[in-house]
Amino acid sequence: MIKSDHGIRDRDPRARLWASPLLALLLLSILAPASRSQNATLPGFSVTPYPNYRLLWINEIQSRNRFTTFTANELASPWIELYNPTDKVLQLDTFALSDDYHQFRRWRFPSGSVVFPNQYLLVWMDGAASTFGPNGINELHCGFSLDPKGGSLALTTLFQGKPVIVDFVDYPAIEEDLSYGLAPAAAGGVANDYRIFTQPTPREPNRLLPPVVINECFILPSQEPSWFELYNPSRSGVDLTGLVVTLFTAGAQFQPYLIPKGHGIPAGGFVRVWADGGGQFPPNPNLTGLHMPWHLPTQTFTLQISHTDGSVISSWVTKASDPKRAEARYPDGSRNVDSVNRATPGAPNVGLPTFIQYPSSMTLIEGSSLNWHASAVGTSPITYQWFLDGKPIAGATSPDFQISPVALKDQGAYQVVASNPAGTSAAGASIAVLELPRVTIDAPAEFRVAIGKAFRLPTGLAGAGPFQVQWKRNGVNIPQANLKDYSKDVIDFEDGGTYTAAVLGGGGVTLSVPIRILIDVPTVAGGDDFIEAIPLASALAGNVRGNNSKATREPGEPVHAGNRGGRSIWLLWTPPVTGVATVNTRGSTFDTLLAVYVGKSVDALQRVESDDDRGGFYTSELRFNAAKGTTYAIAVDGFGGDEGDFILKWKLDATSPPIPVILKHPVSQTGVPVKNVSFGVTATGVGLQYQWLFNGRVIRGATLDTLAVTKISLDDVGLYSVVVTSEQKTSVESYPGRLELGDLPRPPSEDKYEPPFQPFSLPSLGDPELDLGSVPVISVSAGTIGSQWLTLRGSSTQLSEPPPCGAIGGSSRFQAFSFTAQADIIIDTIGSTNDTILAVYGLGAAPVFKYVACDKTSSNSLVRFTGKPLTTYFAFVDAADGNTNAINRLNWRVGNNPVITSPTPPLTNSVDSGSSFSLPIAFIAAPSVSAFQWMLDGDAFPGGNMNKLDVMGAGADETGNYSVILSNAMGSTTGLVANIYVRVPFKLSASYSTGGSGATLLLNGVAEQGFLVEASTDLVHWCEFAQNPLPLNPFNYVLADPGKYARLFFRCQPFPAPPMYTVIPCSPGFP
Repeated sequence: MIKSDHGIRDRDPRARLWASPLLALLLLSILAPASRSQNATLPGFSVTPYPNYRLLWINEIQSRNRFTTFTANELASPWIELYNPTDKVLQLDTFALSDDYHQFRRWRFPSGSVVFPNQYLLVWMDGAASTFGPNGINELHCGFSLDPKGGSLALTTLFQGKPVIVDFVDYPAIEEDLSYGLAPAAAGGVANDYRIFTQPTPREPNRLLPPVVINECFILPSQEPSWFELYNPSRSGVDLTGLVVTLFTAGAQFQPYLIPKGHGIPAGGFVRVWADGGGQFPPNPNLTGLHMPWHLPTQTFTLQISHTDGSVISSWVTKASDPKRAEARYPDGSRNVDSVNRATPGAPNVGLPTFIQYPSSMTLIEGSSLNWHASAVGTSPITYQWFLDGKPIAGATSPDFQISPVALKDQGAYQVVASNPAGTSAAGASIAVLELPRVTIDAPAEFRVAIGKAFRLPTGLAGAGPFQVQWKRNGVNIPQANLKDYSKDVIDFEDGGTYTAAVLGGGGVTLSVPIRILIDVPTVAGGDDFIEAIPLASALAGNVRGNNSKATREPGEPVHAGNRGGRSIWLLWTPPVTGVATVNTRGSTFDTLLAVYVGKSVDALQRVESDDDRGGFYTSELRFNAAKGTTYAIAVDGFGGDEGDFILKWKLDATSPPIPVILKHPVSQTGVPVKNVSFGVTATGVGLQYQWLFNGRVIRGATLDTLAVTKISLDDVGLYSVVVTSEQKTSVESYPGRLELGDLPRPPSEDKYEPPFQPFSLPSLGDPELDLGSVPVISVSAGTIGSQWLTLRGSSTQLSEPPPCGAIGGSSRFQAFSFTAQADIIIDTIGSTNDTILAVYGLGAAPVFKYVACDKTSSNSLVRFTGKPLTTYFAFVDAADGNTNAINRLNWRVGNNPVITSPTPPLTNSVDSGSSFSLPIAFIAAPSVSAFQWMLDGDAFPGGNMNKLDVMGAGADETGNYSVILSNAMGSTTGLVANIYVRVPFKLSASYSTGGSGATLLLNGVAEQGFLVEASTDLVHWCEFAQNPLPLNPFNYVLADPGKYARLFFRCQPFPAPPMYTVIPCSPGFP
């Protein structure tokens, strides 16, 4: 029992730590005059006593709030009420709340918190963050919640840097919408205990009324007796004697009924009261119990039970009468009243389902996903049914409701109905769908246009605007082609191709159907096999159009331009004179490969020259030294097996001297920072000279056939090519070699996937696992961390590539990953110098790219997903702002957050003051842990940044909960490691001093529990003169003029004192 100036309360947060009934005994023999050898205090020394215990009260607690009061966000959160009984404004900057008596500083009041004199302060106990406005704190929200099953709560402050208790309470389980608080002032003006309140009073004084609730009501036809039910939610019985029951309607008040002696309600019990007009003389003696002298009316009425002083204890206002349904509170005693299908007189009520989680209205983009979750509480079992515009949705009988992908037809008003034996409840929400742009091009899917003519692609747009348009040819963005309609006044060969429009609107991006523009030139057919090669006119220039859709790759056929292709058409051309020939496929409708050979059979060809994309828009162009009378075999193929209509155009310059022939081009590579890399070229010709270029600009002094780039850095990331010039001043430029920067040498990023017509599926996170695709990949496993710096310069998007992450894009590159075992992976673009788009797709045996994740958050795009083995994941990076000159960074790390494996459960231990202890931990982490931070009661422990915490010379300040934060590249994990209590031995000391105001004796001490101090002059008769009820609270007492006693003894007893010990207060003025 702890006795305070506010009475006696049955609680003690440190009782379990007491070692013995007698805390300590200290005998101080004080002889007058004092010896000079005794310690003297410094001049001006004074003692600042600790402020009075219960300077601030925990006045009321509600752990289950449903309808009592609401936060600013209209949430019914649990709360506590503090009361300031003083006439001063209390600053709460040093105050804290805790639900653990060994951890007094769990949640600290924000700076600036105050409670005014004789006023109440509400603190929401919901774990949310406090809210602030221009004038300071709007609402206080504690960082932890109250336990509905009951628990402890301590209010503490700091005194001389140590936490001390101001007030505390052990609260029980509290029924919904009831509260637990200090009883109002009794006759002596002292609040003496805690009670259950049926009428909580947040921000107001507590009112102590009998805990009686009108809990249920059933109005029956006139020939049957109606009734209502009273409920006692408290843990002790309630005497109903003298309480008054009143009934009134809008037009009348019925005779009040005074409950006679002998009626009560047991703890937690129910009593049915008959409203049958009987009063003291019930018409049906078989109906035992209380009988009211009136009947319950069928119209709306108010029923009240009141104290004799007129205070309303409980009130009931009916709804419209329904003879088949009772009205009941659920849970019992709460403020929530509903009509129920089943009456339960004298027993707990059954409750209608009440939604605690419900769907919220949403505006979605067409093609996205919807995930709703509803949850209702009430009497079990509870079933669910979802409705759209009033009609039940077939199969939608789960608390969870999903739509993927969302379509326009899914718009409307939704409702979920929860049903149980008590009835039904409903929650509603609506969906609005932002329509994807609808793009219609008023043109046939394919048409021919003659050179020099005009063409126009008139386009209609519909859906949620405004619209942004980007026209593409063969998947590549056409510069400055951003109008709704695309047109060309004078068409040339290069204007042929497959046209699409990417349109960005309010609902996302749509890629139009492709329109193929065929240049109207002579056509050729056949040429699938080498022996069937199509002969071309032996002319200086010419052009033809063909189609490779039905072509194949024959055995022994060489690889064209470094790609296997698969749909080659062979043509033969014999130049009439010697010169430099230029051959291209500009105007083709697909991604072409072009190669020139000499030889008589397909398996004995010698390559003259080849090209992939130099013609622009994924077409090809090459030059070679052509000799008169030599027959050249020309192969037109599709990259990765691509197909469509191609244009082959050739032209011979008979006046040009021979050009150098490059046999080996610079090779793209990934270098490691500060290391050296080199590029090289191999060429043939007479008197060759070299000039290296970086991103198209001349590198001064770089005139050899090799280029060394030393101590590489981000400034060196880009494209390296070399111009080779003969002594006759003819020149050719090599293909660029791409330099990327990485933490390890690895394959650089790629611009094109194959096959280029690969379809995409958006989205499909739930699709089956994919098989590994045959592409260069980075193999990763748990613990892998990597980075790659790259440039998007020279990159484009392919025809089948979708707009990335709801943006237009147009210059993507990708890096491919495969997993040795299932693990989480984080991929991001943090560190890029421009706004990025990041999209990840999976590819395998199924010939489709499966959407995994995407993000377009400025330069910090980030996705996290679980990677599976036998799956290749393509991470596409694109520029959100079209800036391809920037440096993009692609980062990845694989694994999981650290997992603490021991100690489990957390240690609980007591240590002696001054001793040392260690807290080791074991954990699993891949990637490895990069940082440790030990915490004590939520604050960083100084120097605690190792995998083991060593505490030397522990004191009271080291008591508390020890946790550790482990961080790795995947994230961080916080784990509670130990609850340590430092036993502070009792120590009471005395110091004697003399000064200008006379001699004084200072008593001071501290203990891990409360204590009282007694004095005696003879060691026989003892009396109490001081109390120190707070654990770890420094005790200070100044005795003036101690020399007036020949001898004086002091001793300490536990506070509160043991039951067998009688405490005798000292007389006024002693000692």
